[in-house]
Amino acid sequence: MFGEDVVKQVKRDHTDAYYTAHLEVPGEMFLLASEAQQEGKGVVGSTSNILHFILGLIDSYEQKSGEQTISVVLGTEAGMITSIVRKVQEKLSALSRQDICVNIIFPVASEAVAQDDGF
Repeated sequence: MFGEDVVKQVKRDHTDAYYTAHLEVPGEMFLLASEAQQEGKGVVGSTSNILHFILGLIDSYEQKSGEQTISVVLGTEAGMITSIVRKVQEKLSALSRQDICVNIIFPVASEAVAQDDGF
């Protein structure tokens, strides 16, 4: 799911993003997030660790004024995305600020995307 081609595209298209990887994510995505973690731009860990990292980013951006966008690449299994997104939405809603936006990016290999020619 997160092979070399996907990681190359993530690096190219999301240079300002924070990178995360679940402990069970294999290969290149794990390495990308590990390198980012060493620079304070990512985290490798459990779903809880990833969520805590993102919520901490929101806290740090809360101290700033003006429009802000936080982009986070999620290197985790698809089943974890909804719970993370909901918690982030709850946090943003509780802040009552419309000027902080969190873009959660879930990269997948093009082979994993099904296309229906009927649409």
